[in-house]
Amino acid sequence: MNLAIKTDVHLKDLTTFRLGGPAEYTVDITNLDELREALLFAQKEHISFKVIGGGSNILAKDAGMKGLLIRNHIKGIKYTSEADYVFVSAGAGESWDALVADTVEKGLFGLENLSLIPGTVGASPIQNIGAYGVEVKKTIHSVEVYDVQESVITHFSNAECQFGYRDSIFKRPGGERYIVLRVTFRLKETGDTFIGYRDLADYFVRIGIARATPAEVREAVIEIRTAKLPDTTKVGTAGSFFKNPVVTSEQFDELKKKFPDLPGYAEDGAMKISLGWVLDKMLNMRGVCMGDACVHDRQALVIINKGNATSSDVDMLAQDIEKKVVELLGINIEREVREF
Repeated sequence: MNLAIKTDVHLKDLTTFRLGGPAEYTVDITNLDELREALLFAQKEHISFKVIGGGSNILAKDAGMKGLLIRNHIKGIKYTSEADYVFVSAGAGESWDALVADTVEKGLFGLENLSLIPGTVGASPIQNIGAYGVEVKKTIHSVEVYDVQESVITHFSNAECQFGYRDSIFKRPGGERYIVLRVTFRLKETGDTFIGYRDLADYFVRIGIARATPAEVREAVIEIRTAKLPDTTKVGTAGSFFKNPVVTSEQFDELKKKFPDLPGYAEDGAMKISLGWVLDKMLNMRGVCMGDACVHDRQALVIINKGNATSSDVDMLAQDIEKKVVELLGINIEREVREF
C-alpha cells in the first residue's frame, strides 16, 4: 500500500468547528485509485469509513471516531460550452468558493449567490447548499460518484439526486454507499441574477442598482456574509447549525395569529419560517453560552466555539435551543450539521 494511513490525527484539526477527538485512522486521497486503496484497507481491517471534504459542516464527538476517515482531495476543473450553456465539471476536493470565484470571473451566471460558503465542491450536492434565495440544485447537471457497494463509477442526473431543502439522496439511508468524485454544473453566459432575497434586495436598492451582474452579486454576498457571519479561519463554527423549519400554510396561519410579526415565506407549497429571527427576536438567544459554546452575537442560527468548547457543550446548547423552540412554537427543529 502506497497510501499514508495516519493514526495521530484529531478531528478538531480537520473541522472548522475545531472540535472532536482522534480518528482511529485517517487518509488523504487525490484520485480514484487512492480511494479504492483506502476502501480496501478499511475492508481488510474490518472497519467502517467516513468521507469528508473541508470539514465545514461537521460536529465531531469529543471521543473521536472509530474506523477510517477519508479526506477527499480530488481536484480538477473543466469547462465545456454547449449551445446556450457552459458545463463546469469540478473535482469533489476543489474549494467551493474558489470555484464560484472562477465562474464569476468568467462572467458565468448561476453560482454567484453561493459565494463564500466554506467547504468543498463534493459537499454541495450532498447538502444541496443554499444561500440568498438560491439552492445549488438549480445549477447541478449531474454528479459522478463511486458506488462502494458495487465497486463502480456511476452518474446521478439532477432528478436522480432527489434534492430537497438541505437534503439529497446522498444524505438518506443507504446514501453513504456513494462517494462524490465530481460534480458538473450547468451555467449560463447570459441571463439575470437573482437579487430578490431581502438582504440582497436592500443592498442593491441602497447602492442604486436594479439589475446586477454576477460579479456585483458576489461582491454583495461577500460583504453581507462577512458582516453577519464569523470567519471560519479565525472562529470555530460549522455555520448555520439548524435548518429553517418548514410547516404547512395552515400551521403558519395559526402561528401568525399568536405571533403576528413571525416572518415566513412560501416555498414548494409550504411555508419556511425564519428560525434565526425566532432565536434572535423571540428567544433572545444571541450571545447565550454553555461553556465555550455560544450562539453567535450577530447571527443566532450560528453556534461558535470560543476556544475551548467541547462537542458536549455544543450539543447541550443545541438541545436547549431545540427545547425552547418547541415550548414557544410547538415545532421540532432539525440540525443542519453532520454529526459523527
